[in-house]
Amino acid sequence: LLFHEYSAELAMLCGDFEAMEQLIETVIVQAHSLLEKVNIYRISIQAKTFQNKPIEALAIAQKLLQQLGVTMTESPTPEEIKQSIQEIRELIGERKIEDFVDLPVMTEANTIAIIEIANSTIPAASTCGSPLLSLLIALSVKLSLRYGNIPASASSYVYYSVIICNFLQDIDSGIQFGQLALNVVLKLDAKATKPEVLEILGGFIFHRKSHIKESLPLLRESYTTALEVGNLQYAGYSGYCFCLNAFWCGQPLATVEQDTRDYYNGLVQINQLTAANWCLIYLQSLLNLLGFAEHPTILSGSALKETEFLPLLRSANDLFGLSHFYVYKLTLCFLFSEFESANNYALEAKRYLSITAGMVSEPAFYFYDSLIALGMLSQELDEPSIVLERVAQNQTKLQHWAHYAPMNHQHKVDLVEAEKCRLLQQNVEAIELYEKAISGAKENEYINEEALANELAAKFYLDWGKEKVAASYMQEAYYCYARWGAKAKVEDLEKRYPQLLTPILQQSQASDSLTETLSNLSFAAKGRGTITSTKTSTSISEALDLVTILKASQAISGEIELDKLLTNILEIVIANAGADKCVLLLKQDSVLKIVALIEGENLPQLLPSIPLESSTDVPINLINNVKRNLSPLVLSDSEINSQFAADSYIQKHQPKSVLCSPIINQGQLIGVLYLENNLTVGAFTSERIEVLNLICSQAAISLENARLYQESQQAFAELKKAQITIVQSEKMSALGNLVAGVAHEINNPTGFLGGNIQPALDYINELFRLLDIVQEKHPQLHPEVQETIEAIELDYIREDLPKLVGSMREGVKRIQEI
Repeated sequence: LLFHEYSAELAMLCGDFEAMEQLIETVIVQAHSLLEKVNIYRISIQAKTFQNKPIEALAIAQKLLQQLGVTMTESPTPEEIKQSIQEIRELIGERKIEDFVDLPVMTEANTIAIIEIANSTIPAASTCGSPLLSLLIALSVKLSLRYGNIPASASSYVYYSVIICNFLQDIDSGIQFGQLALNVVLKLDAKATKPEVLEILGGFIFHRKSHIKESLPLLRESYTTALEVGNLQYAGYSGYCFCLNAFWCGQPLATVEQDTRDYYNGLVQINQLTAANWCLIYLQSLLNLLGFAEHPTILSGSALKETEFLPLLRSANDLFGLSHFYVYKLTLCFLFSEFESANNYALEAKRYLSITAGMVSEPAFYFYDSLIALGMLSQELDEPSIVLERVAQNQTKLQHWAHYAPMNHQHKVDLVEAEKCRLLQQNVEAIELYEKAISGAKENEYINEEALANELAAKFYLDWGKEKVAASYMQEAYYCYARWGAKAKVEDLEKRYPQLLTPILQQSQASDSLTETLSNLSFAAKGRGTITSTKTSTSISEALDLVTILKASQAISGEIELDKLLTNILEIVIANAGADKCVLLLKQDSVLKIVALIEGENLPQLLPSIPLESSTDVPINLINNVKRNLSPLVLSDSEINSQFAADSYIQKHQPKSVLCSPIINQGQLIGVLYLENNLTVGAFTSERIEVLNLICSQAAISLENARLYQESQQAFAELKKAQITIVQSEKMSALGNLVAGVAHEINNPTGFLGGNIQPALDYINELFRLLDIVQEKHPQLHPEVQETIEAIELDYIREDLPKLVGSMREGVKRIQEI
């Protein structure tokens, strides 16, 4: 039976569904119990769902449930659903929800079978939006509350938490049922059920009262556990859900793009193509924002082409995919001011909104739908009364989300209200609301929505005629979009509002000019590690006199010990290059590692070779750029350089000026020198860059010499160590022989003793038996004999002598062990 079931699962993974169905028919006949048959039917239901045939999966489940005594109407009325929920409330009564973790384990096979089949059908019912979904979940919950818990009960509880949150709007009880599900998993050690529970908690429940980013570890664990236990369906669900949540919680786009690409590739490998297709929607949207698409609002590029992809979603009746497709489309169209298209996509998305109810995309829809409606009104493309009613309905729903999770949604509510006040010319109220939206988004690290709030505030002030104020907000929006990584949006702002971004654009042009100058530096002496400049020595002397240069060169070249050399390099660089932080990385085992750093007036720190990718002391993307190109890189103002603005280090520390230079010897990279100035924009002038080139030239040679010296010293140390090891080995060998000899001499007598203790004890027992016979046959002993018995305390000897021999045996045993 197990062999055939395993073969069926393999056939499903390989896509040979005909072979799988034949195996299922064969194995059902061989099944010896109800639960075995149910398990096989469950595979069939999962396969139909996997084939994107949810209607067929539901039909199989309904037929089997009917055989088990459960009849369900195909289209239950709202009253029937309410009745099921009321029955659950009555079962709970006055008890606390968390106490149901202590229910006994369910044992009745028929009830277990019903729960297993109902739970297996939930994904199919969810995918096609079947009204049976709520009844299936409620059925499993009722049976668990009545008869006890099994691993599948955890799934029932977590699905029911979704119903409570979505349809009853009882968020607190929903969270409690979600926590109950997790507690049941932990108590029953139900690892096979864990992926399902974690995916629902991360995708639908916990973000109701916690920051969306806190759902990401749950979803990542769900994915890895699903792969471990072979639950590929939920590996697919948790994979796409991670990508969705990562985007909407304002993570850097470059990071989200890489994660989404990785999950997509992983899902394709395990043949979870439906979930992989959903990831493609997110991936192409990310590529559009990152600037890798011809048109930012058309989802056509390396991931998908919407003219081909959208018909596939429709033909497969993939309502879930359609919902997300339209939400991403309306978002992009709004961000790039295509209000009519955005409005059309919003109307389409609304048709499918119930399919993704409870996910992070639902409040995102209310947010952007309101902004789109108000944008339409600002361009006089819609009736004011209709727009305001539409916004009011959205705000009611969004405020409900914000009530329980203000960290996720309150700034969205405030921004919509600010836009409404702008259109109603309530300027005082609008000003306050824009500020609340900006500060709320910033405080909760929604960089994408902080950028949008600044942009809309800038438009408000621009329409009001306050161009200087508008410029300040638009520049902040520019910086935020750049840090988010939305290159396409940055370019869009440059085209639409050049007059507001003049200071940034001028600085950017200056930075590009300096970078071009650096790229033209001649590396004529590259083979010896020397970096030469097109400038004359006169320009160098303006920054540093010849004596200072010579002293610096001598200080570096005169040191052969690596640790002292690293210290010298850092001290010289920090003193002469106009930096307040300097980090030195060396190439070790083909990997760049941070070996030393100095900040401000502190002493240099020598570090235990921290790999670049594990470090938080430098911008990783920037260092890797220098590593690849082998050319110096200068950022006059790191905040406005969109290429590296998404780097987590740049985002966190926002240095004013950055200089990064490779250290090259004989044409090979041996290290990188990273400098930053946190006080001054444009701190690294061309003169200072030339000074650093000279220092790097000498450092390259000295570092190589120090490396060779260190290797020679290491080789000598290894030789001494080997000699000591040989001597020690001989000593240990001699000692081992001695110990073995002593052990042998001790083992001989202890072996003799140990072998004779049991016979001695047997003899003693025989003598006691003889005394017993004598006393039994001659109860009237001779007075002298009786006196002797009393004198030697025969009864005590009889009791204590076996213990005494036992102690001797234990002692011999311990000697043998020693």
